[in-house]
Amino acid sequence: MKKKTHSKLDKKQIEDVIKTSDYLESLDTVSKDIHDESKHAENEATIVSIFELELFSFIKEQFGLKYYPKKETTINTERHVSKGRMDSKIGALVLEFKHTSKLKTSEHKQKASEQLIDYLKGLNIQNNLDYIG
Repeated sequence: MKKKTHSKLDKKQIEDVIKTSDYLESLDTVSKDIHDESKHAENEATIVSIFELELFSFIKEQFGLKYYPKKETTINTERHVSKGRMDSKIGALVLEFKHTSKLKTSEHKQKASEQLIDYLKGLNIQNNLDYIG
């Protein structure tokens, strides 16, 4: 992530913006666009591209911030002896993408959630910091 220093005034302005109905409507539109386009994606890599292009463009337009996520970072997982590779990490936010075909059943969704939880726990053990997925 490219860091941009914000003054207290800048942070207050950002906080004020995210409380507006216009911002919430824009965020809802971006969310729907990501969802709708992802339904037609042929693979996980396309879903990742859709998500990143839409969301990071939105963040840049709204706040003037640029994000450069870390990709395919190897992490030791807590439940497994093996290592996993999370799809993307931006600061304390861990992103794990799945193609819609991998989320059709409750079992698929549970397996995907457990994978993300394993990454979060592994990162916490490694760095003793809190993460969100």
